[in-house]
Amino acid sequence: MIIRPITPADKDLVMGLRMQTSDIAAAYRDKTSFVDFSWEQDLSTTTEDLLLAFDNKTFVGMGTLQNLSGDYIEIGVDILPEYQHQGQGSTLTALLIQYCCDHYPGREILMRARKENKASLRMIYQDVIFDTKPICTISPETA
Repeated sequence: MIIRPITPADKDLVMGLRMQTSDIAAAYRDKTSFVDFSWEQDLSTTTEDLLLAFDNKTFVGMGTLQNLSGDYIEIGVDILPEYQHQGQGSTLTALLIQYCCDHYPGREILMRARKENKASLRMIYQDVIFDTKPICTISPETA
């Protein structure tokens, strides 16, 4: 899997994903206004990084890093429904943690999942927290 920042050309990919995975999108009666508002926010933000995830050149989801100027960085992962339960979320989460270590060294990382999302909770607690392999290494100069 590879990740890369969003570009203006990614609007259809990002908004298609959001329309399928966002609770906020479901609340909008006028989908066009949600897309326009959300996309403008995505492109103009300085408080979050949005990274698209591709597996063998196939778009599978998006990672969000929020609260970049705060005490911690919050990681969010959205995977297209047809690629869920295949390890894509775990892989993207690990890449996002590494991205944080590389671009925001020494910062705390927060991950949350809805209580009904059992797969995400299992991934966070089992695969990430209790994994014995280090996810990233922070050099003494940046710690």
